[in-house]
Amino acid sequence: MVCCRCKKEPKESTCEACGMPMKQKEDFGTKADGSPSSQYCVHCFQKGKLIGGKKKN
Repeated sequence: MVCCRCKKEPKESTCEACGMPMKQKEDFGTKADGSPSSQYCVHCFQKGKLIGGKKKN
């Protein structure tokens, strides 16, 4: 995933819901409009809705 402002690869992100490291495009969840979410992984967030995942302690 490339930052839209600076066109650089972002540093590794971590899912806010489960703590999963998100390194590749496929790891990121999707917003309602289909764009990638920088906050949640694909296992926790799809089509703009939280769908699962375990809460991190």
